[in-house]
Amino acid sequence: MLGERLFPLIQRMFPDLAGKITGMLLEIDNAELVHMLEDQNSLKGKVDTREMRINIYLIFPILIQFSRLRKQLLCCRPTRAR
Repeated sequence: MLGERLFPLIQRMFPDLAGKITGMLLEIDNAELVHMLEDQNSLKGKVDTREMRINIYLIFPILIQFSRLRKQLLCCRPTRAR
């Protein structure tokens, strides 16, 4: 029931991540969820935090690949003759 009330509010903020963020928020204590439904600033703060976590998880593998590629390029580049 709380999820059904949260989802449309979250969907307005982050349409593509609304399901994932709603699921993450449903792990929070029900009393806090009710408070977030009553206080939009509280809800926005929690949603923003969850959205940031999701983005970090999505971009982290890309950063790892970039770091490995950078190391390969730096270690294998020819040295200049002086």
